[in-house]
Amino acid sequence: MTPSELTALLARLNDRIRSAVTGASSLAVLAVVAIVAGYGTHRIGLEMAKTLAVFAAIGGIVMVAAYKFFAWQREEVYDDIVLQGFRHVHQAAVTRRAATLVSRARRRQLADTLDRYVRAAVDNHPTPVPVHRSAILAVRPEVRHLHVPSARYGIAR
Repeated sequence: MTPSELTALLARLNDRIRSAVTGASSLAVLAVVAIVAGYGTHRIGLEMAKTLAVFAAIGGIVMVAAYKFFAWQREEVYDDIVLQGFRHVHQAAVTRRAATLVSRARRRQLADTLDRYVRAAVDNHPTPVPVHRSAILAVRPEVRHLHVPSARYGIAR
């Protein structure tokens, strides 16, 4: 993808995220207003208030799920931008994402995963994904070395 396509995609995703947030907040307000109108001021019937509140809550949950989905897609686009080297596209957000990707916690997570794959290859245990066991065993010293610096900084296993 070109930088302009990535920028357009990010703009669409940001619009969808804003729409999901707006929808969720509007539905939350509707639920509160329905409850107040039904139970507090008795302007509408109690059954109508309950029904409105339930539907608004369900809709709000759907909007929160949509928000999470679109935010995940946006992170994937940021990952693509980092991988392709287009750091000038949404520079601040991409810089934050790049920092997250190379953070100590993320590197520790990757080292732990590689270490589990080495143990599985050595012990010939099944793994959740297909693994080239002989390749894993060939890089075993390098994978074991990944844990040495983390122990120096006092990171618990």
